[in-house]
Formats: sequence, structure tokens, C-alpha cells
Amino acid sequence: MYLPSVDIIIPVWNRPVEARQCIASIIDTTTDARLILIDTGSERETETFLEEVTESLDERALLLSSQRNLGFVAALNQGLARSEAPYAVIVRQSSVVTPGWLEQLLALADDRPEAGLIVPRFDTDGVKKAPPVVGEADHGSFAAMLVRRSVFETIGGFDADLDGGECCLREYSRRAMKAGFLTCRASSFVRPGAEPQFGSLERRNEHLVRCRERVAAQYGVVRNYCLLMPSAATPEECDALFRLLLQPARRGDRLVVLVPRRLSRLVKQAGYALLHDNIRLQFLPMVGEVKAVRRTFQRLAEELPGIVAVTPAGAITAFGMAGVLTLAEFERTMAADATEVESFETG
Repeated sequence: MYLPSVDIIIPVWNRPVEARQCIASIIDTTTDARLILIDTGSERETETFLEEVTESLDERALLLSSQRNLGFVAALNQGLARSEAPYAVIVRQSSVVTPGWLEQLLALADDRPEAGLIVPRFDTDGVKKAPPVVGEADHGSFAAMLVRRSVFETIGGFDADLDGGECCLREYSRRAMKAGFLTCRASSFVRPGAEPQFGSLERRNEHLVRCRERVAAQYGVVRNYCLLMPSAATPEECDALFRLLLQPARRGDRLVVLVPRRLSRLVKQAGYALLHDNIRLQFLPMVGEVKAVRRTFQRLAEELPGIVAVTPAGAITAFGMAGVLTLAEFERTMAADATEVESFETG
């Protein structure tokens, strides 16, 4: 019996040209993997193509068929349930993979056992940029994503009642994080394609609002922070600060960190810019730092409604406004949030 190290799950509904390009790119670049193809009620042309692929690959392919369109997420969960490999990799039929795509996902999974979900980088303009150091991601992507088998066994599949997009992905990453699994980004490339939209724009927007409200009720409202680093911070204090910032970033909060000029080299060399998708760095100029802090915050307040300013106790007037949190108050808030999460999980 063939026991692959990876199952590649591809739900397919019509669009045979896209499906052919996707599957061909996987076959051309991938070894020691089984394809799990889920035909969700496709027309005869697509159905015939999938049957031919399955027959040609023999034990390296499994075809699951449904007489009706189950929906992408439900079909995906069906594929995950049939997967037996240590790793399952989701690929949309509109995606095209590139050489080395899978090896780098697997290498990161081996290097970071806490990484339960791993996404590649996405080449949206046909020009591959130099890959950065690997960091954590806010959520996965259905265009391509590795799911560790132990994640599915622990928390189950994706929520098919959500939007089948960002809300569904965010919810799954939050659920995985509560179970001890992180969402990380590898340096390999996948080229995603456009997905068709169904239903009217009004109905889609109404459903999206309901999905966001449901996720917020379960995992908390996303909050935005603008934090000014202490200019006299030592390397150890910088490291402790960014470890603290990882807590809200992993819960989905967005943080913009204002870096004084004195600390810019230290922060860059430490790689904090690549720590997490939700941690963004803004480097301040040597001259006119206070003005730059205020201008930056005003711009961010337009971009991120409800953003909260956080500052060292000795620089409480830096933002030129009331309602600013000190770093100590921010730290206590993060500790209280962590306690609430623990209470929710054990309650």
C-alpha cells in the first residue's frame, strides 16, 4: 500500500482549463505526494479529465466525487478527513505552484514543530522577489496551505458556515493557536488565480458582516495599537518588548511600532520586522522625532479606526493627546487578555 508523506487536496468544480494547469504544475514539481481530488458535481468535461488524471497516477491519486456542489470548504474538509499522511496541503484549482514550493513548506514544518499551518509566499505579479526570513502569519490561505495532520486531529476541519474566505481562515488560525499551533509563512512561491464570485454583491457583503461579527464574538474584536519604543531600551528590553507584542499579534490585533533612530540598527539586525504579519515597524527620523510621531499617528488613525497610542512613561506627551496608554498599562492589559482567553478555554 502506498503511504505518501504528503496528501495534496484539490477541490474542483468545473473550469477544466484552470484545473488542468494547477494539477500539471503539481505533477511537474512534486514527488512522493498523493493527490486527493474532490469533484464537487462538475460537468462531464471536468469529470472526465479528473478520472483520466486519477487513472494515470494510479495509487498516487484518489478521486472523491459528489453529485452536487458541496461548496469549497465542505469539499476541503472531506479531503482532510480522507488524508492519512502526516501533512496535508490545500491547493485551489486556480493556483499554479512553482519548483521547490512543497520542499520549503515541509522544511519549515520540520524546523518548527509548533507551526501547524504554513503558507507560501504568493507571486501575484509574475515577478518573484527575494524571499525574506520566515515569520508568522495572521492566517492561512486557501490558495495554498500546509495543514499538519495533528492540527486536523485536534481541532477538526474548517467552519463551512463562514464565508469560505478570510473569516474562515482567521477563525481556523485562532482555533489552532488556542490548541498550541502557530500559522507561519515559508519562502516558497505559489501563483494564485482569481476565484469566481457567486450571488449578488449585496448578499455577499451581508454574509461577510455576519461572519465577522460571529468571529469577533468568539475570539474578540481586533484592536489596533501604535506603540512608541523607549529610546534608551537595551537589546534585552527590546527582545522582551517584541515577545510581549507577539501575544496580541497572534490573537489578531494589529500593532504599529515606532522605532527611534537610536534603535533602528538593533531592530533591523534582530529581524523584528519579519516577526509577525500583524507587527509593522515605522522608523522615525533623527531630527523632528516628536513631530514624526504625531504625524504618523494621525495618518494611522485614519487608516485604522480606534487605534490606541502606547508610550513609555517618560514620553507620555509624545503623541500630543489624552487617552494614551503607558507601556506598563499596555502590559497589564495584555496579561488580562491572556487570563480571559484561558478562562474561556477552560470554562
